[in-house]
Amino acid sequence: MPILTAALSLLLAAPAPAPVAGSKFSGSSVSLRHALNARGLDRGADLTWNPYAAAILSLSPSYKLPAELNLSANIDFSGEYTRRDTEISQLNFGDPTLTLSRRFSHKRSGLALDSSATLLFGLSPASRAATRYAAATLGLGLGRSFKELKDVKLRVGFRATAYGHRSTHGVLGQALYGACSGSLALDDIASSCAEEMLVGNGSANAYGALSSNLSATLKLPKTLSVRARFGASWMATYATALVDERISFEGPSGSNGRFFLMSDLRLAAAPIKRLGLAFGLQTGHPQLATDGQYRSPFFNRYSNLYFDLTLRF
Repeated sequence: MPILTAALSLLLAAPAPAPVAGSKFSGSSVSLRHALNARGLDRGADLTWNPYAAAILSLSPSYKLPAELNLSANIDFSGEYTRRDTEISQLNFGDPTLTLSRRFSHKRSGLALDSSATLLFGLSPASRAATRYAAATLGLGLGRSFKELKDVKLRVGFRATAYGHRSTHGVLGQALYGACSGSLALDDIASSCAEEMLVGNGSANAYGALSSNLSATLKLPKTLSVRARFGASWMATYATALVDERISFEGPSGSNGRFFLMSDLRLAAAPIKRLGLAFGLQTGHPQLATDGQYRSPFFNRYSNLYFDLTLRF
């Protein structure tokens, strides 16, 4: 199920690591994720068995600029081990992104503010199917570490995204589900995962999105840590009537909004300085199921188990 390929993104990417003094490329990384749809582990979960397993390679170079600015990029390449539902090829790639970011710290309060501006270039098969040629995102995050509480760190992030399309609706007969990956983060959902999950072939495109996320990290002994993230996204679309004979609950006519939630729970380790390992569960929560009811939170048919191997520079 490539809908929720959880890799290195733009429910939306975490801020780039702060560059280390004397290293212009500090914060760069190469990550490999193996993802497996949890529902596919049970052959009897659906009328037909349709497992999903894939590997996603993320390349994320970063460069330190003057005035404490940081320039970073990201592109993902994925290969599905199982048979794809939407395309003949087992290989795919996501949209490349370019991000300019800066961090501000206030020592007395312990608060850290991060800001970013991201450009997405619509080169992937998913973007071509949606006639999307670009997207621009502005992000803002506020975090604080609480060492008196066993090194607990909290962060809240907000993002606003504008999409550029050649048409108000996607192209029929092409796959849209292949770019829900990105840079191992939850606050980029509005600019990538959410649209890929919710837009079907020929459906109305989103012209804008607002998203927010909340994350909490707890450091454990022996370089271990636990992180929980929860994100929400609201997308404005070109109004269209939802007509599909397969859906019993059709919703209001001329709907021009979509809502999306995502959760991510992970256990991470750093056995050596530049190597990171992580095992987690990431789940998408589209606004309604086919019967008009809300999907179960934290674990449903869109839940993916994943294992990350990250090399940092």
